[in-house]
Amino acid sequence: MCRFIESIRWENADMPLIALHQLRFEKTQKEVFGSIIHSSLKDTIDLQAALRRDINTGKYKCRVVYDDQHISVEFIPYHQAKIDRLKIVTDDEIDYHLKYEDRTCFKKLKSGSGEGTEILIVKNNLITDTSFSNVALWDGIKWFTPAAPLLEGIQRAFLISRKEIFPEEISLDELHHFKKIKLFNAMIHWEEAPVLDIPWD
Repeated sequence: MCRFIESIRWENADMPLIALHQLRFEKTQKEVFGSIIHSSLKDTIDLQAALRRDINTGKYKCRVVYDDQHISVEFIPYHQAKIDRLKIVTDDEIDYHLKYEDRTCFKKLKSGSGEGTEILIVKNNLITDTSFSNVALWDGIKWFTPAAPLLEGIQRAFLISRKEIFPEEISLDELHHFKKIKLFNAMIHWEEAPVLDIPWD
């Protein structure tokens, strides 16, 4: 049985997007297990957090790993990686529509990438995600995010609901129409997410 993860921003003992994580947590269980086996994500995390007085301040990645039998929680100090450039890679077979613990598909695509280089994955000639984030592209007026990402991220859902980003199919051929690309996920505040100019070389 595959194992799945939720990576939740725990910042000063708060989880601002926990409701959206709960929805994905339940959706994954229904699809894979046929029913909801593990109920409240927040209660599970709070039980572990109560044992850790050292995490009341600062930012941590709360990493929840689960399958149909077990669930575990760990808190990892979070440090945002510095990204200097992107490398476009193509994989028309990649499937990461659920947040699997096994990230072998990304490791293979990143093989040979230098320090500070992240991959931008193209599937069926459409821009999707990087290995760790959703993306948004700036055309000078609005931010657009790929309509068919590899993973429908939590921060992505939140920003779409607030009309801060707009889903749109973006082909590789259309990339040059945009001025900037932003890499974001649930761990990174939108305002603090890495931004690169297009082209980045």
